[in-house]
Amino acid sequence: PQQISKPLVSDYLMPAVKGRKRKSNAELRSAKRQRPAKLDDWTKDHMDDWLEEKKFGGLRKLFDEQAVEPSILSQLSSDDLKEMGVNQLGLRKRFLHEIS
Repeated sequence: PQQISKPLVSDYLMPAVKGRKRKSNAELRSAKRQRPAKLDDWTKDHMDDWLEEKKFGGLRKLFDEQAVEPSILSQLSSDDLKEMGVNQLGLRKRFLHEIS
């Protein structure tokens, strides 16, 4: 059976242009909310947008449960992530690389 894709917000905001890549909902939200350069100035929404953009969306719920705030993202270590249940070494390494 053919799957029907759910329309994105961008489908309603701009007409389809041949060859133009369609923006995801996360990209549209992020464009509206520019992130400050310093992590200390990020809000939870900034952090959530960043996690989605970098393909770490699965960590959002975990970070909520563990009360991880944007200001401590850069302080997280591989051991911290492992203690929180992030057992995949590659995911931990990629996250730490992106946040540094």
